Amino acid sequence: MGMNRSHARIVISFIFFVSLISISSVFAVRSASAQTTACSDLSYDLYSGLADRGDDNSVLLLQRYLAGSGYLAATPNGYFGPATLAAVKSLQRANGISTTGRVGPQTRAAIKSLSCRTTAVTPSSQTSQTVLTPVVQNVTIPVASEMMVGNKYTITWHPRTGTIYNLTLDDQYGIGAGYVATNVSGGRYEWTVGEIYSARTRSNTILTPGRYSFRAQDVNKGALPTDERSVLFTLLPKPIVISSITPSSAPNDDKTAVVIYGSGFDASSRIRFDGYSDGYATAPLYISADGRVLVFTVPRGIYPSIRSVRVNNTYESNATSSPSNAIDFIVTPS
Repeated sequence: MGMNRSHARIVISFIFFVSLISISSVFAVRSASAQTTACSDLSYDLYSGLADRGDDNSVLLLQRYLAGSGYLAATPNGYFGPATLAAVKSLQRANGISTTGRVGPQTRAAIKSLSCRTTAVTPSSQTSQTVLTPVVQNVTIPVASEMMVGNKYTITWHPRTGTIYNLTLDDQYGIGAGYVATNVSGGRYEWTVGEIYSARTRSNTILTPGRYSFRAQDVNKGALPTDERSVLFTLLPKPIVISSITPSSAPNDDKTAVVIYGSGFDASSRIRFDGYSDGYATAPLYISADGRVLVFTVPRGIYPSIRSVRVNNTYESNATSSPSNAIDFIVTPS
């Protein structure tokens, strides 16, 4: 009988001990769930061209923060490329930091301050999650899938009352390409396709054919992740037309001027002489502002013969060439 009572006391003590552990665990869980933290604390500077290696995922952590905050549209991949660079600059601009694109001490501190937030949870809502302020979804600006340089296109967006806008273009990596228009309102602007103002060169210029998207920025706020923007569209070059060439023959002395009349010529134009290997190319001496006159000389390396002369506009950004007409031309000995 004594043994039974002793055994009972041991069992009761064990149950009491387990109960204390269980109660402590509940309070620990509740205490832990009483606050949630989403934190991007970068320990060192990050910059363009950097890639995560081994167990270091600093770039990936940065990209996840940028994507979650609406600055980065690309999928985080651990490589600090052009899209990440543009996103960092947007973040810096929005937070009054010099837009260097480098994630230095000031930018790292801003990211830590913005992301490392502890949110208290009341006992009555222990299962609730931390509520982050959602990024307002962009309203897509209608856009044609393809546009040709020189044509007209009407850009439309959803303006806020009393707001003045700058219309800009970003390239396919999210990097600013130039201004379409500044200080406009009313939600409508007719654009001569390809014409932009470059802040880099401080001049009006023709956009290089490629992939772009529009952005409507509040002039008082600059570029923000919530700006209205379009999907990517393809900018096509003007087709080249060759109507005549004069003179119709010239020596290969690299001195005699030859004039081609037509349209669609620009700074990237190159003259090719078919029939010589895969086409000998040379740069023009002069191109008129309206793209209708091109002047070149025949290089010394061209063997005298009847050649088919054509003009191509080749763009380094995407290595594409516009359609080209050709015209017969006689190369004579110098």
